[in-house]
Amino acid sequence: MATAEDVAHDFWSALCQHDRARALSLLADGAVFQPAGIAPASRDEAIDRYLAATGEHLGSPLDTIALYE
Repeated sequence: MATAEDVAHDFWSALCQHDRARALSLLADGAVFQPAGIAPASRDEAIDRYLAATGEHLGSPLDTIALYE
């Protein structure tokens, strides 16, 4: 079973590669994604907003935090 850190790493990698489908597959149906400076949104809307806001500027190393119960 994947750890929360594994999922967070895979999610960030998918975003960095602009792999929208892979990023979406790693978010639960009710998940809310809120990167710094962008309003919170759910799944498709959140991914689309984030990729539009960052454009080609993805890829710099960031610490990823996974919150889970």
